[in-house]
Amino acid sequence: MHRWLIVLAIVALPHGYTLAQSRAVTLEIVVGANDEIGIEQKILEKLESIGADNLKISRGNTSTAVGIEELQGTGVISVKVTGVYQNRNLILPGGKFALADASGISAHLQKIRDDGAQTALADKLAFGMTSEQLVALNETLSVPLTNSTSEWSVANLIAVAEKKTSNRFLISKDVAAIVEQAGVISDELKGVSTGTALAITLRPHGLVLMPRRLQGQAIEIQIVKAADAKEFWPIGWPNEGLLKEVAPSLLERLDVEIRDFKLGDTLKALQMRVNIPIYVDRNSLAEKEIELNEVLVTYVKKRAEYLAIFKKIVSQSRPALMIELRVDEAGKPFLWLF
Repeated sequence: MHRWLIVLAIVALPHGYTLAQSRAVTLEIVVGANDEIGIEQKILEKLESIGADNLKISRGNTSTAVGIEELQGTGVISVKVTGVYQNRNLILPGGKFALADASGISAHLQKIRDDGAQTALADKLAFGMTSEQLVALNETLSVPLTNSTSEWSVANLIAVAEKKTSNRFLISKDVAAIVEQAGVISDELKGVSTGTALAITLRPHGLVLMPRRLQGQAIEIQIVKAADAKEFWPIGWPNEGLLKEVAPSLLERLDVEIRDFKLGDTLKALQMRVNIPIYVDRNSLAEKEIELNEVLVTYVKKRAEYLAIFKKIVSQSRPALMIELRVDEAGKPFLWLF
């Protein structure tokens, strides 16, 4: 019944995309004053196919010449790339190439043309993105779900998530079939950020979010099989703030007397007291062959903190479970049981 949602995610034109302003690249190569006579012509012959809009050779100080600058024009950004020729190598901003490596030089200039100097030359972190791109993606995925998800299908959540973000979602046919058969979401995710909600929901079905950014294009979000992903978007982030500011209720103390209570029911009762959602890693529980209400827990202590209580009771399962505080992309806390 949700096939049209999946097809839409695959074939729709990417919303939020804008055509990048075109760039004209001028490559100026500086050779040393004492380099052999006629080297300029040899360099021009080697590099005639690299695709620069303009190619210049000059003689000068090769120790300080390497650089790059962009000048905004009317409709076109002019990019001046200055490199130096040394020992049969061409040293450019962001790379060193043998003069004979015309294809490598061409690819490097094309990257600058497609992405601009700042992005092309910046260090790449997770998913091959710059820190600025990752911050922007995190902000996009921080938009919270505003409706109850209790009757939503996984396909429904994906469609809502795509509308809430400015990124195109990509789903292959085999993954679309998994999503269509996934059924109703098991967790209530109202108020949770879009990225974390998707990551929680996809995990039991062996799926993950794998953002990508192709050269010169906007960031896209792929939904892929976990086995096919070299890296993937996490289920929340470790809390790096002060607990008293992020989740002060977990520091509250009470006299606790739990004797042979079902773990699942105990977690529900405690969750209502601290008013922080608990989400369960169903994959982990399945691997450990644990049913929460088949585990009986006992914990008696005066003036115990809620966080300590949570950790103590989940550790009584066999194998032992763990629980930790995480935050979603918007900084909202939740407890992750695994």
